[in-house]
Amino acid sequence: MEKKSPIISIKNLHFTYPDGTVALKGVNLTIQEGESIALVGKNGSGKSTLIKHLNGIYQGDRGEITVDGLPVIEENLQTIRGLIGMAFQDPDNQLFCPTVYDDVAFGPINMDVDEMALHKRVQESLEKMGLMDLADCPSHNLSFGQQKRAAMATILSMRPKIMIFDEPTSNLDPKNEAVITEIIANLPYTRILISHDLPILYQVCQKVVVMDDGRIDAIMSMEDFITNRQLLRKNGLDFTFKCDCCNGHNHEHRHNQIEKKSLSF
Repeated sequence: MEKKSPIISIKNLHFTYPDGTVALKGVNLTIQEGESIALVGKNGSGKSTLIKHLNGIYQGDRGEITVDGLPVIEENLQTIRGLIGMAFQDPDNQLFCPTVYDDVAFGPINMDVDEMALHKRVQESLEKMGLMDLADCPSHNLSFGQQKRAAMATILSMRPKIMIFDEPTSNLDPKNEAVITEIIANLPYTRILISHDLPILYQVCQKVVVMDDGRIDAIMSMEDFITNRQLLRKNGLDFTFKCDCCNGHNHEHRHNQIEKKSLSF
């Protein structure tokens, strides 16, 4: 089997907020291209702070980060931010144009994509999210689940290599939760999910990175993680799943779970 190349490398990363709060304490992490990672930990453990270093929103006190071989430094930030797409917990943070089409086109326009390629990107992204019929609608007229998918479409249109999802299923009803889970599970990108929703993490992610007090506390397979009830409790994750993954924690079972869910928009 061909060895995958590291797409994210973090070495000895430290970060202190201006008020003196020490948020990251020597983080070391390597993510391979194509991996799907669950980033978990209690509130305040450093998850969001770490993610904001990947595209240069925050800059560490010391340490090194590379994304797709590029050091995360000022002169590389524009390129790196084109490689990383982030779906925020609240889609309102990403939807601000007159129509859904305009929102999805906004990123590629700012990347100077020509008109023909732009339309193709927008159309493909909307189709993948099941939103073609709503392209001309104002985003504020969409349901919350549709807004979540529209926000994801704004990222897909920029053709990233890495997608980061912050609580992607929060405040969704079960039907829309299943739809979003299915979509994320089938995206052909390196994916990082920050979530307290264990079922979606189980269905999408193969590896778990546990953060605690600004450090990497553990890195393990999803199969090992879901059977470690002490670690689940420690990190505020309920091990009584909404699905029956505890009773059949193997890759075939996960695959079957995903296949049973249908995309009904």
